Amino acid sequence: MRRLFCLTALILLGAGWPAAAETTLEERVSAAVVAAVRQKMGADAAVIVETLEIFSAGDVSAIDAVPEPNARLGGVLRFALTAQGRRAGHADARLHVVALHARAARFVPRGATLGDGDIVDRRDEIFEGPLRVPPSASAVSGCRVLRDIQAGAAITAASVMAKLAVRTGQTVTAVSRAFGVEVSATMVAADSGNPGSIIRVVNRDTRRALRARIISNEIVEIIHD
Repeated sequence: MRRLFCLTALILLGAGWPAAAETTLEERVSAAVVAAVRQKMGADAAVIVETLEIFSAGDVSAIDAVPEPNARLGGVLRFALTAQGRRAGHADARLHVVALHARAARFVPRGATLGDGDIVDRRDEIFEGPLRVPPSASAVSGCRVLRDIQAGAAITAASVMAKLAVRTGQTVTAVSRAFGVEVSATMVAADSGNPGSIIRVVNRDTRRALRARIISNEIVEIIHD
């Protein structure tokens, strides 16, 4: 069975829904779609379900929605529908999403490093892109720009080089674990990388270099050969 339902009102999860028995299938599916999008794009995202087509599903009281892999805003998004853990059909939706994300406060040329005055957080509609939390100003501050960004343009993950967890010359905390004992020391990274990368770290006093695996920002674990 195919149903077509157009919603023109802003749907916010925080407002809540009446009991399942008092809602229509379209309302329950729409709520599930909104919940799925907010899970991907942040709890503070506001979602408008512009159009919704439901295929099958059945008149179930509780339903969940999962966007298809690589779903992107800017067109029709397909959601798999499940009820009590079983596939119940799918729905196609056109959405408008409003969320807080970083924009360029002024023109930033390729190769520049984003800093104070270059970026601002602004809450407005995201017209296209993947379903994921958009970059904030704090998240992209310090990133190198990969292409010219015009004033007012949204900062996307593709327009900047992601910050490395550890950079060459950076002071890091090196943790060593052996025979049930854990000790830590301040060392200097001789290489750059992200979690999982193997780099060299140097003891400032002895100048001895050791191999270490990056655990997180500024944290490495010494590798004992």
